[in-house]
Amino acid sequence: MAGRKRINIKDIGRDIDKLASVPVEDLMSLPADFKENEWKALPEETKQKFACILDDVCILPIPIPKTREEEEKLVNQFIEGMRKLFSKENNWTFLSILDTSMEHCARCNTCSDACHLFEASGKNEMYRPTFRSEIFRRIYNKHIKKDPLARWRHGDLDLNWRTVARLGELAYRCNICRRCAQTCPIGVDNALIAREIRKIFSQELGITTPELHDKGSMLQLKTGSSRL
Repeated sequence: MAGRKRINIKDIGRDIDKLASVPVEDLMSLPADFKENEWKALPEETKQKFACILDDVCILPIPIPKTREEEEKLVNQFIEGMRKLFSKENNWTFLSILDTSMEHCARCNTCSDACHLFEASGKNEMYRPTFRSEIFRRIYNKHIKKDPLARWRHGDLDLNWRTVARLGELAYRCNICRRCAQTCPIGVDNALIAREIRKIFSQELGITTPELHDKGSMLQLKTGSSRL
């Protein structure tokens, strides 16, 4: 972990191939009889087709935009999905806690100490529960609340297709265990934010993880249990 470059939230929209990499030696120690292998390189065919630009793995199959129009469409669809999340008509069941989570985070990072994924990554900054939430929050304050002083009050962020694609992928670096919400002294629910980001991709952009969507959500809707 020594000498590793600190990741800044503003890096999320940078035009680089990969934002971060987690060396095996930084991962949480496993039982002595289990050998941790290096990350396998993603197939070139996958990298040419999907936005594998976050870290060493690619969970969400987000097609790489081929034109400026496709880039803008991805961003606009995401923003439209965010607007629906913060409207009573579309999301009244979760709006109250979502508003609380957007407005009252004290950035104390108590949630990070409770997050096993952050710990397992060798405490890589990008996997803090607050990292993805803060990206989402900055987009919200500037583009949904339209705060004219958002840049100075909450921090600036370049909203482009890479920002959207990486945020979607980051939402799957959380298994929604909600330990973060249980330990937060204010009640901020970073796991809910991760789930709502997934919801935008699924319901607005039609982009899901096939394994979770087909064998999880859709199977449960059909049979009433994802175990059948």
